[in-house]
Formats: sequence, structure tokens, C-alpha cells
Amino acid sequence: MEKVQAAYRADPGLIGTTRDGMSVVLAPMTGDAAVRLGTGLAAIDPWARINYSAERFSTFLGSTEDGASRYQIIAANAIAGTVVVRNPWLAGPYLNILGLLPGFSGRGIGDVVLTWFEAEARRAEFRNIWLCVSSFNSDAERFYHAQGFAHVAQLDDLTIDGSDEMLMRKRLA
Repeated sequence: MEKVQAAYRADPGLIGTTRDGMSVVLAPMTGDAAVRLGTGLAAIDPWARINYSAERFSTFLGSTEDGASRYQIIAANAIAGTVVVRNPWLAGPYLNILGLLPGFSGRGIGDVVLTWFEAEARRAEFRNIWLCVSSFNSDAERFYHAQGFAHVAQLDDLTIDGSDEMLMRKRLA
């Protein structure tokens, strides 16, 4: 039987450093951060392409009612992005969102966050970690493949017509 132990510690903080020495910190989501991140991320793909409005994104990031863990990612002493984790999911946690604001992608922050995500799941003895990526988001798909994720299902026309979501899993056990 699967453990019910929480996979993500309640006291976020320093989760690692990038290859060039930049500290990456997770902090609890605040209302101001939710608005800033929702506005910034809604303006870029994949969210801009699926018409995920800034207001809707900000509301989602500021919510606490669905049980997901929401964090702001702080790098170089600035809000760099967000990570939202749903746990439990299918024998392991689901990376609902990993989004970085313009100027912060390609700097190794995503690597640090995924390392943390996996380490926390392993600590809690989960068998899998999960995520979805849009078929048009080829950079993200390559990134997740390089991190050891594999396609397990294709969800046709899930968010918009003509685009599929790729359910990806990384086996831990």
C-alpha cells in the first residue's frame, strides 16, 4: 500500500544552486507573488498559446483550496518563477506547473527544481513522478526527456484544439 506521507516539506528554503552558483530558494506563495507570476507567465508560451489569462493564472496561483503546494521560486534575490505540485497523484506526485519568468529560463533553475522534486518524492518513497507537457512546447519536452521522463500517454486536444498534452512519467522504483 502506498504511503500517505507528504512528499514535500512544509518549510521551503534553499533547494540548491545552479551550475554557475546562483542560489535557488522556494518560498511560500503570497498574494503579491501570485499576481506578478500570473501576469508574467500568462504572457508567454505555453500559457499564452492556450489563452490562460493573467487573472485566471493569478487566481490559480493564489488559491489554497485544492490541496496543491504552491511555491515561488527565488533566484538572484528576485522572483524567478513558480512550481506547483499535486500530491498524492498516481503512485507519486504530479508537477502541475514549473514556470520561469523571461530572463530566468536556460540558467539551470529548472534543473535545480526538478532535482528537488525528485529528491522529495524519493525521500517519501514514491514510485513515480509525473507531469504533462504541450505538444507544441518542444523545448520543455526535450528538457523533461533529458531529465529522465518518458511519454506514457497522449491526451488529444486537451487544452486547445490541434494540440495534445503528453503525460510523462519518471519511474523512481
